[in-house]
Amino acid sequence: MNRSGYRTRWLGVIAAGLLSLAVGHVGNGAPVVAKPQATPSAPSSSAPSKQMPGFIRDWYGFSKLPYDGAGQTVAIVGTGDYLAAGSDLAVFINSYGTGSMHGLAGNDPCTVTAGPHPCFERVKAPAVSTQYPDLYWSGGTHYHIEAASDVQWAHVVAPGADILFVDAATPTPDDVMGAIDVAVAQGSSVVSISLGWEQTADDAARETHFTNHPGVVFVAASGDNDYGGNQLYPAASPNVLAVGGTTLKMVGTKWAESAWGRFTDTTNHTGPIGSTGGLSRFDAIPAYQQGFHTGTNRGVPDVAYAADWVGFPTYVLGQYYTLGGTSVGAPQWAALVALANQARSGSGQPPLTGVAPFYEAAQTETYTGNYRDIVDGMGACMNQSC
Repeated sequence: MNRSGYRTRWLGVIAAGLLSLAVGHVGNGAPVVAKPQATPSAPSSSAPSKQMPGFIRDWYGFSKLPYDGAGQTVAIVGTGDYLAAGSDLAVFINSYGTGSMHGLAGNDPCTVTAGPHPCFERVKAPAVSTQYPDLYWSGGTHYHIEAASDVQWAHVVAPGADILFVDAATPTPDDVMGAIDVAVAQGSSVVSISLGWEQTADDAARETHFTNHPGVVFVAASGDNDYGGNQLYPAASPNVLAVGGTTLKMVGTKWAESAWGRFTDTTNHTGPIGSTGGLSRFDAIPAYQQGFHTGTNRGVPDVAYAADWVGFPTYVLGQYYTLGGTSVGAPQWAALVALANQARSGSGQPPLTGVAPFYEAAQTETYTGNYRDIVDGMGACMNQSC
């Protein structure tokens, strides 16, 4: 969101300042399919990186805040008939000590509407699409890993928030949109989507799923394909907060954060991987981005989060994985919004709506104390100008 394509924030600006996968295929008649934007490691039978939840909470300042997301519902949109989402979350909580929840065992039922809280609830979204691609089932395990990471790491950041996992019938765009509608109808104040497909002109008709929802913020992963001609949808939507990726690494004796992007072939500069970003081919620059970049179209991403294979541990169906990618950032930004909404509620403020408030906060007098520009590294723009 900054002039160089990225901006990441300490939570303080949101709690205080705001109080004032891969690409889907279109050709040859193949259906467009939303794909995960996270890449897992090889599985392990033992819990890795037990210090990671605490490190992330300290690095981004969450551990310094008196908020845990209580009273808020974070919706995670996924797919794959992931029936074990609750039991896997229970194992993750037991392994990493991230705070108990209701709804994880058969003798402790709950709903995000009636409680008791905090509650984990899985709901199956009804099918909307008439397409049911065969490759959906071949990618099922990867969809489970994606959803597990989203659920578990949203809980790390906002352990007091309710989590509603909405399991889309298929990964087709229509069914993903239908799952988003279910999340809103269930009263979620923030909706996280770590699935995406290459934006086309057809996506303009899908904008109605993100508009006219006061008190709701939609968050989506920008993708892991580095700078490209087309951006991924729904992250490219001007009504969705797009989350890019950063690299966390030791510089001397201190951790530092830079834009995530590199070439797999550093000699010929081919095969770029990293946080997807650039300008939408289909959406004009929204009013809230005026002055933040020099292009005439919608810029992606808006914000950023650690993504470069830092190693976010996740438990799925009897195995542990460590993940990287922009998908790990989207649900954690969604949880961050839940913390902000909890703070706003305590001071009589309404919940956040849309993307504009995040840019408005960047223009306040608290900017330099609460924001951190990511200006180093080879990120969304690679060698091109954003």
